[in-house]
Amino acid sequence: MGDDMEILICDDQKQYVDTLKQYIDEYMINRGINYGTDLVCDPQVVLNNDKVYQLAFLDIQMNELDGILLAKVLK
Repeated sequence: MGDDMEILICDDQKQYVDTLKQYIDEYMINRGINYGTDLVCDPQVVLNNDKVYQLAFLDIQMNELDGILLAKVLK
């Protein structure tokens, strides 16, 4: 991981994940910030890995697991 900022985007609708990724890319590149982004449409994928994120964008309403509960687990 090094000095990179690790960012998670989790939303059950891929178009929202992709759009948010575009905004984040533009922001980070314009400011010269090193980062990595994980794009996830299934919150279970996040629960099954042990990666640490400095920033997480979570959809509040998802079918299997809502973003509020996922945030509590990630904390």
